[in-house]
Amino acid sequence: MVVIGPRETLIEPYRVVQKPLGRLRPGAPPSGGYVLVFPLLRGVPARPGRWYPRPEVICSGWRSGVEAGCASAPRLGGWLGSGAVTGLFRREPVRLTSLRRGGRALPRYGNEATAVKLALYQRWSRASPPAGCLAFTARWTQAGWPGSFCVGRGGGLYAGRRLYPLSLATATFLRG
Repeated sequence: MVVIGPRETLIEPYRVVQKPLGRLRPGAPPSGGYVLVFPLLRGVPARPGRWYPRPEVICSGWRSGVEAGCASAPRLGGWLGSGAVTGLFRREPVRLTSLRRGGRALPRYGNEATAVKLALYQRWSRASPPAGCLAFTARWTQAGWPGSFCVGRGGGLYAGRRLYPLSLATATFLRG
């Protein structure tokens, strides 16, 4: 799974959250700072849940609804931390309002949208898009997020002259 905060990205084994996710109970998530927790299913990210370090609670985002349930998880602090390394989100993350691949509309809450958001949350490097890069367009709830980008055959999401990390498995999935 990939853990995203405003400052840093961590990679942790899924087994870390397996037990707490088996104890989810319906209910509203707590207030306060959180990090996004993206589980990877066959290399493709699923809708993120959230880890709230102050109350030591994890909430699912990949079942149904935005938050399908939460569970107390005090032992996760050793894995997912307090937010000191990653930072904590304090507001709702940016939302995707539309996504198109080669002119065709894709679900704005689907796995494709989740993969795009995960890539754009991560650190980028300078690079030009390769030949055969498949074009996407998007609209967001906040300014500053790319309205157009492409996904390379060998991985990577390219927006402007920026290359965002995207695994080959995820790129293959996104390219359809």
